[in-house]
Amino acid sequence: EDGNVLAVYSLSPKKKITVHAIVMIRTSPIANSSHKEVFLQEHLNPFKYWESSDPQILKIGKELITAEKIYDYVVSTLDYSYEKIANNNVRLGAKETIKKPQFSVCLEFTDLFIALSRAAGIPARSVEGYANTQNSKLRPLSLVKDILHAWPEYYDKEKKQWVMVDPTWGNTTSGLDYFHTFDFDHIVFVRKGMDSTYPIAAGGYKFDDDTKDISVEYLDPSEFVSIETTGARSSTLLRFG
Repeated sequence: EDGNVLAVYSLSPKKKITVHAIVMIRTSPIANSSHKEVFLQEHLNPFKYWESSDPQILKIGKELITAEKIYDYVVSTLDYSYEKIANNNVRLGAKETIKKPQFSVCLEFTDLFIALSRAAGIPARSVEGYANTQNSKLRPLSLVKDILHAWPEYYDKEKKQWVMVDPTWGNTTSGLDYFHTFDFDHIVFVRKGMDSTYPIAAGGYKFDDDTKDISVEYLDPSEFVSIETTGARSSTLLRFG
């Protein structure tokens, strides 16, 4: 329902399979387009981790009113915890994040933004995927313990489109604007709006002895392969494994 392309496999107990996918990725700082009103209304519902009906969440959300003010509040209120991601990274959810703002990683930044937005009547959802960074201190990747990242998007009713923002990196970069402008470094693996826990992003299903979620190799420009797609020409930029 969120527009994700899913593959479903039935496995017997203790069976392990490795799934390889070859994909072409088109990056854009603009999220996908408009949706019907009934679909948007469902993106105001409270869920586990997105407790938009909690009295305190409701109070803050209704005071902030706009997505930009909510973004600024999340960026200025939470403190990114590098210790949390290195140790016991338990997802807190928006309600607990308000109580423990100093124990936040990207999930807490994302969950709080979504809950406050929904409390303010702004449709919002979670995005999980790969984000390219050369400096994990300034732009950390912390959905698990490897390279996956989480960030939110909200629905702009005037523009009639979903808009991606990244309050985590807005916080850790000491003020770079990830609200008004976005980059091509965020690659979406999955969107969650109808459920706060499903579907799980590629790289999320793994065994304890797995050491890498997703391997990404950047190609030299000489290796780019042009592909004709519906009259437009595009190029493969990344090789995923």
